[in-house]
Amino acid sequence: MHNVLPNSHAFPYHLGRYCRKLGVDIRLNTRAKSLVKEGGRITGLEAEIGVEKIRFKARRGVVLVAGDYSASEEYKSEFVSEEVALVDAVNVTATGDGFRIALEQGATMVNAGRIRGPVMRFVPPPHTKFIQRIPPLRTFTRLMRWSFENLPDFFLRPFMMSFLTTALGPSFELTQQGAILINRDGYRFTDELKNQNMSVSRQPERLAWFIFDEDTASRFTRWPYFVSTAPGVAYAYLPDYRRTRPDLFVCVKTLDELAGRLGLPSDALKASIEAYNDNRSFKGIPGRGSRPAICKLPFYALGPAKSYIVFTNGSLRVSQQLEVLDGTGHPILGLYAAGSNGQGAMLLEGHGHHLGWAFTSGRIAGRQAAFCQ
Repeated sequence: MHNVLPNSHAFPYHLGRYCRKLGVDIRLNTRAKSLVKEGGRITGLEAEIGVEKIRFKARRGVVLVAGDYSASEEYKSEFVSEEVALVDAVNVTATGDGFRIALEQGATMVNAGRIRGPVMRFVPPPHTKFIQRIPPLRTFTRLMRWSFENLPDFFLRPFMMSFLTTALGPSFELTQQGAILINRDGYRFTDELKNQNMSVSRQPERLAWFIFDEDTASRFTRWPYFVSTAPGVAYAYLPDYRRTRPDLFVCVKTLDELAGRLGLPSDALKASIEAYNDNRSFKGIPGRGSRPAICKLPFYALGPAKSYIVFTNGSLRVSQQLEVLDGTGHPILGLYAAGSNGQGAMLLEGHGHHLGWAFTSGRIAGRQAAFCQ
């Protein structure tokens, strides 16, 4: 992985400073509402800043770089399914506005239904972590880079764990080795070895907890049984979650205590685990099969977790010059797209690839718009 230091705030901080030096007018908390078309070409944009309506006049062209539609229930329902529409987005501001205002002008979509998710992740920590608060200044980043290149792993590992236990989700191995999923009502609601990611989004408050016992917990303290990982960076085990995410971690001696700590109905929790241990169906959910029973004290819980759409790959159809194309394949004059709006037919894997494309396509689309006739 290539990680920006000290954290992702470095991107808007340094790019924003540079843009302002060039005289770029950056407007925050501003929502695009519609494109303005005059004389057969796009000439501007109507937007809202709070309750105020404002019109921006384009000198040459408009470039759409408004992110994907992962937070739009309307587009997730239209392009994927009504079931996926219920799944939360990692980026709650990715509401698909760039697509909407382009489609109103005759643009078309390509690979509209291709998405990354649902995938399960633990909910964010209640407070901002130290590593997220480090200012993106050169002094700090140089010190961090020197540290990563020269300090031993045992010193660096706590910093890496802060990242791994904040932004990533549980490995599938956790349920394979005996953990079950319990919802807000205290019931096991799915066969964990099948479509667990999608089923979480149908639960009360869209939340679930991983419940397991000492036998399973003891496995997830060392390789190869990790709770979460960023490949090539580090692996997070159960003790790491106990230390860095106490808001997610519970270890108690009775199921009544476990239910109390999680705020779940005790009777429902005990009935679900009893049925699971007896390997019998309960409320339409099959038994445990060959997985181990949950019976060795103490009992553990990790959660809550939710299912998320990480990003969507669907995009406006664009030319090689990142001109937005209409239904006949002709450019919509004055309109360009970059980032997720201008991805075309490409399918990108991971946010790192999307960042690379954002910088590259932004440069291409910006140049095209600046010199268009």
